[in-house]
Amino acid sequence: MTIEENEMKKGNPFIVFSIFSLLLSTMLILSGEIAQAQSSQYKISGYILDSNGKGIVGAEVIFNVPTIIHSVFTDNSGCYETYGPSGTYHMNVWPPFDSNYISYDEPGVVISLDLTKNVTMYTGYKVSGIISDISGAPMVGACVFLNGNGSGWFSTSTGYYFVAVPAGNYTI
Repeated sequence: MTIEENEMKKGNPFIVFSIFSLLLSTMLILSGEIAQAQSSQYKISGYILDSNGKGIVGAEVIFNVPTIIHSVFTDNSGCYETYGPSGTYHMNVWPPFDSNYISYDEPGVVISLDLTKNVTMYTGYKVSGIISDISGAPMVGACVFLNGNGSGWFSTSTGYYFVAVPAGNYTI
């Protein structure tokens, strides 16, 4: 038996280390690729516009899973940008506080790659008032709906609420 054969039988530390390093590197690369695939974040962006194509400032864009995709407000040009993993989401856009824009609601928005999603919000008639309990104290955090239409905003510390709706007859 040659010296080289004898070293191979004994388990040459260099060869054992090289094989171990190669296996470990392969496992780390594969686990990193799996983790990256599971946590891929896609860019979700666009503009919230009025019916004339002008950007709406201060609208809140929500994907109804705030622990996964954070809600964001539009900037001075009506632009928004957030990030989230692939999936199917329910998208809402709440109008700027105390405006006459009608809220936007779209179930089934699919995120599988970066997505540009522009939304047009239409104006309606603003119904507003004060909500109070039987003793006259303001009701804080109440949400008012007119035939299923709501603004998304809750009543303030003074009980003030507003809802923007299309023309029609409503039950509050």
